[in-house]
Amino acid sequence: MINLRKLQKFFVKKDGQINHPPIESREDLFAALHEVGHLATNYTNNEGKTLSFEDIKKEAECWRYAFNCVKKAYHKEMESFALQCLQTYNMWLECIWGEMYSPEELLNLLKEA
Repeated sequence: MINLRKLQKFFVKKDGQINHPPIESREDLFAALHEVGHLATNYTNNEGKTLSFEDIKKEAECWRYAFNCVKKAYHKEMESFALQCLQTYNMWLECIWGEMYSPEELLNLLKEA
């Protein structure tokens, strides 16, 4: 189970710096690499903006960047973690729009080329 309280401390600041707590686990490293993905893909999830389906696609793109930064041996573990993170956004989509991605669709977003 992911620690949402801790994950909320991983983000890209307005000045382009990555905010994160001390990296103490692989999950922390995965989250930090995902934030580097935000910088690499030039995607910022603007606070106060209503979450959209396109935002989840962009989040998945940031995760794909992170996947390219780690050995394949860690991909399965990272995939599980990334899916849990995407699912938190997915639940917000359902609250806002009454619809959400299926688990298979989320997995496909992670694996898109």
